[in-house]
Amino acid sequence: MNVKIMSSNTFFLLRHAQTEMVQNKKISEWPLTERGIVIASKLANEIFRKPFDLIYSSSEPKAIQTAKPFAEKYNLKIIQCFEFRELNRDRGDFQSEDQYKVNVELALKNRDRIYNNWETANNALSRFKEKFQEIDNENQDKKILIVSHGLVLNLFFAHLLDDMPSVFKRWQTTRFCDYGIIDKGTVLKDITSLQ
Repeated sequence: MNVKIMSSNTFFLLRHAQTEMVQNKKISEWPLTERGIVIASKLANEIFRKPFDLIYSSSEPKAIQTAKPFAEKYNLKIIQCFEFRELNRDRGDFQSEDQYKVNVELALKNRDRIYNNWETANNALSRFKEKFQEIDNENQDKKILIVSHGLVLNLFFAHLLDDMPSVFKRWQTTRFCDYGIIDKGTVLKDITSLQ
């Protein structure tokens, strides 16, 4: 797969587990469902067997809750990063699932435009890329877990793989707890199953 960065680190970028939608809360404050908490624990104990050196998470509760079992397993602190938060949709109206998908498609295809008072996709991608690069520059030969969100992770992987035109399709095929792997600057595993 294409290489966009020079690195000595191995990154596992994980989308958070299943989210509970709470209409009277900001989207950034939504927690995991009970099932999501169980799945995150299974991931930490059954899927990822080799230890991590560092764990970073978005500062949103659903990402922190997903990272928590990993932190407990490896006795590591979760380093929370605002920059790894999802494309900010807190100022937007609560929407039906169908309307939400329409706005996601618009936001991902017109990445410099604002829809439903959301952050622009390019702004979200820019802050994510800058923080990722900063972490990469500060570390050498580390195994690093980053827990983040579906929209921003798909933007990041689409950018790395020169696949921005299909970013909405990529997002549609990405499930909770899907993950990608970037090893020494090479994408070994895409975040999406889109082929």
